[in-house]
Formats: sequence, structure tokens, C-alpha cells
Amino acid sequence: MLLAAELASHGVGTVLLEVRGDVSERPKANTLHARAVQCLARRGHLPGPETGSARGATGLPFHFAGLPGLVITAPDREPQPLLKYPQAQLERGFEERAQTAGARILRGHRVTEIAERDGGVRIEAEGPHGRGVRVEAQYVVGADGARSAVREQAAITTDTGPATVSALMGAVTLTDPGVLPDGWQHTARGWIVAKRDAGATPTCGHSTAGARIPAGTHRPPWRNCAGRSPGSPGGTSP
Repeated sequence: MLLAAELASHGVGTVLLEVRGDVSERPKANTLHARAVQCLARRGHLPGPETGSARGATGLPFHFAGLPGLVITAPDREPQPLLKYPQAQLERGFEERAQTAGARILRGHRVTEIAERDGGVRIEAEGPHGRGVRVEAQYVVGADGARSAVREQAAITTDTGPATVSALMGAVTLTDPGVLPDGWQHTARGWIVAKRDAGATPTCGHSTAGARIPAGTHRPPWRNCAGRSPGSPGGTSP
């Protein structure tokens, strides 16, 4: 969606084939860091710093992938180096800008075949209810993630390996909100991290990662939320 918005804003005729019917509301990334914030603000996708503001390059403590004790800064007169911005909200903003700029967004369409032709490429896709769609263009871009259909169809090789960490994430409602402190806690099955959104709804993540967070950088152990049944004392519900 970001690429479609950028291309269309430069007057490039753009068609986007997206397999999802709508933006997924499942909890995903919800924090943007300095360079991403800076670049998106400069491109107009995020609000920039207030005109004439000079907050200074103050360092902010943060963690990344469970690694604590990090500090991040941004130059003076740049946006804040850490911005809470859910991925779903970001995707909706990209899509709106893409459509406003003239991009054609075809949701519910799965790419099935890509073939080169003289001076361009032909894309075959399966739309809703099995209807076929053909798009002919000068270029095709594979901005379709780790399981890229474009990469596979174009025989572009990739070097991948098995996952080393298994994790679950979900939005939960606690019968007793005070039972789950924010931050990282050890469990017998790995670790758990909890944080609350603007509506005070905790986002609970659990991982079976073998490596432990360094001592002194986390809160006391807490039982894994996945081991509790919905409706039980301190339990979770969707």
C-alpha cells in the first residue's frame, strides 16, 4: 500500500492486487522507530514536528525484540524517535492515500501466474468467487512479503531457514486488569510481555524462546496467560 501510494502520487498508473479482503485487525507491530518515523513524516504519511519546535535530541530508553537497556535519539527538529502507531492504522492510511492519488486497489485477488511479454509483463489473478483477472503492465513489483508469489513466479531465489522462536500475540480483556503488570516477565514456558493500548486493552504476547532476558531487566515471573481459561479469575477473553 505504501509503494502504491508513492507511485500513484508521482503519476504512475498503479494497480495493486491484494489477497486480503480488508485490513487485518489482529495485533501486529505497533511501534515505529526513529528512521521509519522520520522517513514517513517527510513523505507526508505521518505528521511532522510542529513548525518552529526545538525539543532537543533527548535520548529515550526502549527495548527491541526483548533486548532492554537501549537508548534511541533523533536530531533536533525531527519527529519523536518513538511513535506508538498500530500497523492496522498505518495500513489504512497508506491505502487511503494510494486511492486518493489514483491507484486501483483490487482486494481479494490472489496472483496465480506472471509471464513476461514484449515490453512488459502479464499478471493472472484469481478474484472473489473464482473470477479471473488479467493485468498487463510495464513492470511488476513483488511487495508481497516473505511468501512472495511474485518472487516464486519470477524464479528469484531466496535463502531462508527454519524459525528459531515461536510466539503468539493477541488482544485480551482481563477480568482483573491489575493481575497483569506491563512489561516483560519470565514464565516456565518462555516469556510473556504485556502492554496496554489507548483503550487500556492489554496486548499479550507469549514466546517459547530459549534465551532468557538478562537478570535485573524484567519484572517478577508471571504465569503464562495462554494457560488460563476464559472467565477464570485473572483469565482472558477475546
